[in-house]
Amino acid sequence: RFLRGLDVTVDYWNIDIKDVIAQFGTVKMMELCVDLPTTDNVFCKNVGRGPDGRATTVSTQSINAQRMLARGVDLGVNWRTGLGAGQLSMGIKGSWLIKQVIETTPGIAAGDVVYDGGYANPRFRGTMFISYSDKDWRLGFDTRFLSASKFDATARSAEFYADNTIPHRIYNDLSVRRRIQDKFEIGLGVNNVFDVKPPMYPGAYFGGGGRYDTVGRYVHVTGKITL
Repeated sequence: RFLRGLDVTVDYWNIDIKDVIAQFGTVKMMELCVDLPTTDNVFCKNVGRGPDGRATTVSTQSINAQRMLARGVDLGVNWRTGLGAGQLSMGIKGSWLIKQVIETTPGIAAGDVVYDGGYANPRFRGTMFISYSDKDWRLGFDTRFLSASKFDATARSAEFYADNTIPHRIYNDLSVRRRIQDKFEIGLGVNNVFDVKPPMYPGAYFGGGGRYDTVGRYVHVTGKITL
């Protein structure tokens, strides 16, 4: 009651899956093969070698890993209030990833595949939004944030990469909608208003795990007819 129109949600989640089905890339499969205490493991069985001992083929088929652990906190804050003939809304929603790891050989750290803090799984990602709407108009402005991350969250020393860091990214989106009578609605939006480029890293640039904007600024138009 002390602040009408406000709602806050905080959710803690903790996931523990045994015998999880996982798939690793070629490099990770070879690392797991040689980093474990013995080469008598499921990963080395997926690496084919020639008479000279050099790797010739690597199978990246799905395997049953031992265990997947993930936990984090989701936060949502929304506030609404009347303003003039319409309503002003603002808020933030975000997710803080505390841990995400696949233990291929529980108890042996060399067998852990860490995901938290990697470019596809940044520690924090969130959206802050503000909008105003009345009977005929709706104006909205969103700010999307991705925290700084690493190209390879599993790398255990600086010898792996000259620079393993990926800077944070902030994207801003603008939209406006106009209702015409009761049946028609048109909208115009600009995503990534400031044309922020994605990080210049392999994988992070091409797709970015679905996190980074690889298109740049773009304009979209919508139309809606209610029958």
